[in-house]
Amino acid sequence: MEREKRIAWIDALKGIAIIGVIIGHSGLEHEYTYIFQWQILIFFILSGWTFKPADITSAWLKNKFERLMIPYFWTCLAVTLMDIVNHIVLHSQGRITAIIYADVVRTFFASGGNTAFGTYDAGYVIGTVWFLPALFFSLVFAQIIQKNFTGYYRYLVGAVLLLTAVITQGFFWLPFSIQSGMAAAVFIIIGFDLKNNNILDKISARGTAGLFILYLVLATLHFGCHFVSASFEDIFLSSAAGISACVVLMKTGWIFERSRALCWAGRHSLEILCVHLFTVDTMGHWIGSAVSRLCGSSGMFAFGTDAWKRLCLIVSIAFIFIVSYVLTIISHISKKRIEAAATGTEIESGRIPSVDLMKGIIIVTMIIGHLDIDLGFRTLIYSMHMPAFVILSGLFDKERKIKDQVKKDISRLLIPYLIFAVCDLAMTFFAGNASLKDEFIKVVLGLSFTKGILTGLPCLGAVYFILMLFCVKIAYSILQNVVHDELRLSCWVIALSFCGIILGGTGCWLPWSFDVALYCLVYYHFAHLIYKHGLLDGFLRRPYLYFAIASVWAYMIWCGGMEIALRKYAPYTIVVLGAFAGSGVVLLICHYLTLHFSSSFINRIIVYAGRSTMWILIIHVLCRRPFGSLFGYFISDEHILHKILVLAATLLAGMMANKIWELLTKKKAAAAAV
Repeated sequence: MEREKRIAWIDALKGIAIIGVIIGHSGLEHEYTYIFQWQILIFFILSGWTFKPADITSAWLKNKFERLMIPYFWTCLAVTLMDIVNHIVLHSQGRITAIIYADVVRTFFASGGNTAFGTYDAGYVIGTVWFLPALFFSLVFAQIIQKNFTGYYRYLVGAVLLLTAVITQGFFWLPFSIQSGMAAAVFIIIGFDLKNNNILDKISARGTAGLFILYLVLATLHFGCHFVSASFEDIFLSSAAGISACVVLMKTGWIFERSRALCWAGRHSLEILCVHLFTVDTMGHWIGSAVSRLCGSSGMFAFGTDAWKRLCLIVSIAFIFIVSYVLTIISHISKKRIEAAATGTEIESGRIPSVDLMKGIIIVTMIIGHLDIDLGFRTLIYSMHMPAFVILSGLFDKERKIKDQVKKDISRLLIPYLIFAVCDLAMTFFAGNASLKDEFIKVVLGLSFTKGILTGLPCLGAVYFILMLFCVKIAYSILQNVVHDELRLSCWVIALSFCGIILGGTGCWLPWSFDVALYCLVYYHFAHLIYKHGLLDGFLRRPYLYFAIASVWAYMIWCGGMEIALRKYAPYTIVVLGAFAGSGVVLLICHYLTLHFSSSFINRIIVYAGRSTMWILIIHVLCRRPFGSLFGYFISDEHILHKILVLAATLLAGMMANKIWELLTKKKAAAAAV
């Protein structure tokens, strides 16, 4: 019974706190003065109240990551989609791809306030859900402190972490709001001791009144804890103000425990926090417009007045709670279905759906990357999309005799390329807008671009990748058959990769992009080793590694990214690690989606697009201009709908071509068997 009461009053306090968070972001300065001391701090202290010391195992980290970061990513995705809708409906300035890039950057950085990392400023904040990665790291730090220190030494270490966070935030800000987590760890320890030492029971009514007065005085003097930026007006007085308010609330929590509404809000505070961010970031225009139309443009409810803000706040709270309630119902209904899907096998007919899903996502981004898009978004796409295909090919490479490897790759790569060449020559012949000789040279040499040597010759376009991948696979097969020692093979691969860099850097851009193929051997080989030594399965079981690999990927992009077709590889080590890291991030996402949503229509469409990547690539090169001209008759090629139609037509035609190819292949195999 006592345990139920404690859970009830904790839920009620969380409900009060989450409402306080919403009020704190309403722009009402008077209310904010007496809220910001405790609205976030109480979540950390209550987390300490329910805190259980444990070893920081892989299972523990995975549990905390999935509990906190999965809602974080879904929220960021919802915000991005609504930003796109708002951009189209409200006819906002700028490119949609610039908005998407900004949302991707702030999703990675996960900062609610400060965005400066040394000399780099991300420029975009994520909003209220910064709290989720911050809570993850605060729990990690608290667990480390609790397991390795005892007594007052825990507070000493926690205070050092707090002081470190406060000092360093003035110079740089780490991604994922790590400093916010550092600052909060000591308060989790405080919450833990409040429960285990029965401190609340030892505080008298007079003591509670004294703490309340202390809180009011310090709040009036504007002392508070700004965890969003790990900044405090005064570390001691601000902490005292926040702790006093939290203790008073916890002492009086029994008053609220019978409120079903507050308890419900507390149990679903995470969902409400996420919906709150969605509302603040994307629904402000709609809520403000609705209130202004309802109340008119003059009088006490005129735009910008406190009365107008309070009415907007009421409407926002109602909207947030309704949407959160609907989400809980949907989550409850779909939970069993998702669990059933998660228990299924990942392998279907000899293929791995998560890999096909990743290929589908990458081929879509590749097509988008060839459109007129924001430079930052283009750099993001080009930082890993072509290496990712090589990495995925290398993951499942099987050692074969050179003859068998050549035979297999001629069937899978060169025959489709030959079909492309015939179609390209036929289209050139009937269009009559180019020389057949030039087109023939183009498809035979298979140049991605030219520089230094073979200048002035026509270039192939994105289909060069098929020939380049063929060269990678054959070159690696030769190496495997000649060099049997794994270490020596790795040395040869690295040496040949540097040869590819030297050839590209000196302008020796070879037919079939062979210099690029030499460079890409490093991706193919080490991906093969990752799978061979069982590292892939271990990686997929540890989604919290996202924090490490996403940082490497972001740093590589900050360094300038890469562009294989233009031989832009520098700095070599960072680019290689960044491409692997970016591929790892996307694979983690695809693994999660496959386990939980494999039966969804969109998932199946993208998975089949992944199985059709080669034909989608061919259709993209052959039909990009025809599709653009066709849809250009109905809508301007600058409009986002034009780009969506071109993308959809390319995917549909590519998947249809792949289906025909599969049927012909099966028919040929059946005839051979007979």
